[in-house]
Amino acid sequence: MLKCAVIGSINMDMVVRVDRFPKPGETRTGDRFSVVPGGKGANQAVALGKLGGQVAMAGCVGRDASGETYRKNFAENGVDTRWVETAENCTTGTAVIEVERAGENHIIVVPGANEACDEAWLERTLPGSGYFPVPVGNSQGNGIYRREKAACRRENRGAGSGSGGSCAG
Repeated sequence: MLKCAVIGSINMDMVVRVDRFPKPGETRTGDRFSVVPGGKGANQAVALGKLGGQVAMAGCVGRDASGETYRKNFAENGVDTRWVETAENCTTGTAVIEVERAGENHIIVVPGANEACDEAWLERTLPGSGYFPVPVGNSQGNGIYRREKAACRRENRGAGSGSGGSCAG
């Protein structure tokens, strides 16, 4: 079985459901509120873990309650956390998400500990691990995306790297 290490963001999502988005300067009352584990990379790692895959997450959390909650979430879903580091003096990444009745959303991401996933972090994390690195995310990251793809090509002799993303995305 292929062993995958997902490289991507780890965010705690704060989701507010509203009937409509507020106008600038307007205060609205929400219908529901939830705090759930999120982040493009972490979501993919958990999905693979739930499917029974041999998966590890590579990323950073803060030394806070959200970081601890996330480590428990990974463990409960079969995700190896040997490459999830705790970034000192950072909060775990957070996304504040407004979702209106029709399903449209507004998202504000505070990268927090995800920003600790720099080139030095990447270089010490997966080389020689025996895991296939799978970068996940979007183009809004801090530039590590291009380096992740290059590292994946080096590690896997050009085998490709998936749709790609950034640890900070």
